[in-house]
Amino acid sequence: MMHAADIARVPLLNPDKLVRSWRQVLTPLPDEFDTRMVAIGSREPGVYLVEAVHEDLRAYTIAMVSDLSVITKTTPDGEMLGSTGDRQTGEPRGDATVEGVRRGRVRGRGETNREGLLQLRLPPEPRPIPSGEGEEGADTSFDSAEYLVIARRGEQVAVTDLSPWYFRWHRF
Repeated sequence: MMHAADIARVPLLNPDKLVRSWRQVLTPLPDEFDTRMVAIGSREPGVYLVEAVHEDLRAYTIAMVSDLSVITKTTPDGEMLGSTGDRQTGEPRGDATVEGVRRGRVRGRGETNREGLLQLRLPPEPRPIPSGEGEEGADTSFDSAEYLVIARRGEQVAVTDLSPWYFRWHRF
């Protein structure tokens, strides 16, 4: 069985799918942990997995290249207004498919209009049972799993997260 600390030693990327490889030396900083900006250069639109390697250790992050942006507003009863636009100019971008995904399941889907707008109803989550009123051993805590709002228009993709707390489903 693999130990959790060993996962950073397992190669993830398929060498046949490699888009670009480069070496970038990062000098140590005084802090134990730090964050660095690493330029990946100009890329075609898409979602890229970036792998950093140091000796036998690996770390991964996602890089998205897109001219599409998505902004969301919510109401307490589960309505979401989505707006898609050009990331540089802010001009509306219609004909985008927008999905609300939670726990790997699409919970709502629609298309933006010419103005880049979409109204979407995300189904309310079951409200938890107050403590002491549920079955013995039942989980009565609020399920705070985030939504991912994913907008697609051709090769362009934009993603944002959306907390169910915005819908106030946690209130009794």
